[in-house]
Amino acid sequence: SYSFCTLLGAHSLTHTMQMTPYEVLPCPPVAPSAKVAPLPVEAFEEMRQKLLEQEGRREQVHQYYKELSRKASQASHMLGYGEVEKGRQLVEEVEAGLAGLPAELKEKNPGRDGRISKLVEKQVGLRAQLEFYSKCRLVRKGELEVGLEVEDTEYLVGVIDFVADLAAYGMRRGTHGDVRSVAIARDLGAAVLALLMEFNFRGGSLRHKYDSVKWSVKRLTDLLYELSKRDGGEARKYAEEGSSGVSAEMMDLAEMKEVQGRVEAFDKDREMVMRSGRGEAQKLAKQSIFTMHRGELKKGREQVEGALAVAKKAHEEYVVKTPALRTGSFADCLEEIAEAMIFLVWMETGSVPPPSSIPLVEIDEYLGGLIDFTGEVGRYAVLNATKRDVQRVEDCFAVTLAITEQVTLLPNDGRLGKKLETLKNNTKKIENLLFELSINA
Repeated sequence: SYSFCTLLGAHSLTHTMQMTPYEVLPCPPVAPSAKVAPLPVEAFEEMRQKLLEQEGRREQVHQYYKELSRKASQASHMLGYGEVEKGRQLVEEVEAGLAGLPAELKEKNPGRDGRISKLVEKQVGLRAQLEFYSKCRLVRKGELEVGLEVEDTEYLVGVIDFVADLAAYGMRRGTHGDVRSVAIARDLGAAVLALLMEFNFRGGSLRHKYDSVKWSVKRLTDLLYELSKRDGGEARKYAEEGSSGVSAEMMDLAEMKEVQGRVEAFDKDREMVMRSGRGEAQKLAKQSIFTMHRGELKKGREQVEGALAVAKKAHEEYVVKTPALRTGSFADCLEEIAEAMIFLVWMETGSVPPPSSIPLVEIDEYLGGLIDFTGEVGRYAVLNATKRDVQRVEDCFAVTLAITEQVTLLPNDGRLGKKLETLKNNTKKIENLLFELSINA
């Protein structure tokens, strides 16, 4: 009996089943004929170990966050509905949990884990509520002891969330006809709004959060108007802001000015980093890739090195002193530089450089650049397919296939998981090119 593989000369295929005249076996997949490009396998193993450590830390954070977030939500409910002492106890339990976090989870370089920051922001809001109930003033940042050092942005987000809680508090007190308490909440919210209006929020989450303060104060003002329909003169007595006796003087204006100065200095530095990274370095890196596609490798190298020089300057001037500036646009810039450098080395030598050979670049940026590099390899494969250079297209397929094999061995949570699908699609596109070339040979 014959199988299709026998007819095609695939004598190496073995099987244990007894063949019948009606049975056939398919041929096994064929390995790429091109020589696989050298990959930094040891570097991939090192990255895998580091990513596994990061994954372990994220899981550890998740366990703490799940438990502490539940208690914080319970505390918020208790404080919102009159069980202040029970709420205070829960707040203190969350703070003890934050204080007991392992040292590696408290690190702020380059930035605190987002879930830990959310807990800190929540604690600021809860402490602000307790301060409001006991002293009728805004909690000072310097007095906060929430288990971790409070960052300026965490403090401001917590204060903004507290003003939203004031709007809910005002409605509940208004339901009981407590006009004076609604007026106090309105005046404290208005005082916070007046302070925040002095800030020059340039964008981001703080800018959007700040907008909610205006709506919260408007809600409290509307509540007083509604109450005036029922209570007449008493509610009208509190119609004007400040009539309850609460004003900005009941806050630490000097401390808020210091917070404002630091936040605006950070925003200014961030804009400079964005201008250097996205405006100059990233642009040069992108241009270098187009240059290399035209075959001008020398000029492409000059552009990549120029991009790297700009990034190094921004790193030394801003990122070193404020590591949080690395996230966002600067990391995107480094990812673009990594992509261009990998493409350049591959075009020159046929090999893929390890992350250690690219200055400033860390694991996430290297992997992002590496996966984007396969997209450029795909475009280069199309260029060679138009020239009917099958061998060069096979080289392109071999390198993307080798990268796919290594990347799929890495933990693929978060951003890497999303990019993995892009990598597989890039590989599939080149494979389709090879098929088209085979039928048109």
